[in-house]
Amino acid sequence: MASQPNSRPSFFKVIIGDFGTKLQLPPFFVKTYKERFIENPVLKTTCGKSWVVSMEKTNEKYWFTTGWPEFVEANKLLVGDFCVFWLNGDSTFEVSVYGRNCCEKQLDVIEIGRKKTVVSVNNSPTISEEDEEGDDVGEAMTTLSYERILNKYNISFCSLPVRFAKGIGIVSEKKMVLRDPEERLWPVKLVVRHTSGGRVDIMHGWSDFRLGNKLAIGDTCFFKFIPSAHNVLHVQICHRDRGKSLKPEKI
Repeated sequence: MASQPNSRPSFFKVIIGDFGTKLQLPPFFVKTYKERFIENPVLKTTCGKSWVVSMEKTNEKYWFTTGWPEFVEANKLLVGDFCVFWLNGDSTFEVSVYGRNCCEKQLDVIEIGRKKTVVSVNNSPTISEEDEEGDDVGEAMTTLSYERILNKYNISFCSLPVRFAKGIGIVSEKKMVLRDPEERLWPVKLVVRHTSGGRVDIMHGWSDFRLGNKLAIGDTCFFKFIPSAHNVLHVQICHRDRGKSLKPEKI
């Protein structure tokens, strides 16, 4: 029986070498699917942003060239990052970018007062400190994310920076719902703290979420807020050292 053609073929690239100006496509992928290519394909990330790039042939090799440097800069690509490209029928490549911590990178822009701040989820756990404390949050983009590496203090609660909470408009909320990678919903209660610059703690319900997802010290949680899903924080989890658990230490 003949194999069925792949309607959504994909390839991956580990970001190494001189990647800043161009990126070579895998020869076998090009040979198999080049009839579906156009000269100027579109690269679209999971946050919905798109870049038009040129595809050039040099010495029987195909490369992303013009437009690729802008993609690299916008997505803060670093040596060791990992990109997966899915080819759609309209010659659009949907791209997922993973950092060196093995978790998907999210780069979002929020507008605080008159300033636009880039939030790099994988490389900086908090919103940029360049913004003034008293600035009001304006319009947010489609998604906004925050990364938290769990420690021994996250047994019974998990803290979110007040700037992130303002950015997604939950400072005045007392309850929210966490949605885990298995699409399960976990109701939680929020408490605003005004010490140390301010924070919002996920309190009642966090322990259930932690135990239900087998979270341990060193695991990373990515909290992603999507405005269309009001009052829901989507949580992606990257498990690391399974040798440590979040159990209360004996005094």
